[in-house]
Amino acid sequence: ISASERKTHFGEIYCGLDPQQATYESDRCVYCAEKANCNWHCPLHNAIPDYIRLVQEGKIIEAAELCHQTSSLPEICGRVCPQDRLCEGACTL
Repeated sequence: ISASERKTHFGEIYCGLDPQQATYESDRCVYCAEKANCNWHCPLHNAIPDYIRLVQEGKIIEAAELCHQTSSLPEICGRVCPQDRLCEGACTL
């Protein structure tokens, strides 16, 4: 959505990933196993490698259920969390 369109309504501007895009992105994880820095840099200690593995296997519902185990509002957290300074910033890639 262009900036001029966004000025006139409050509709969604982030559409998320479709299953194929999510699988593509999940393939980037190297599963650093017991040294999963992303887990320790997440204030909620989300099971990020496990979540990514479920997405990679196409188990989107199970991945969402896993997120709900550590956060009652993962949809909000995904929008407001500064991932670049936390889990993504700690990624070994």
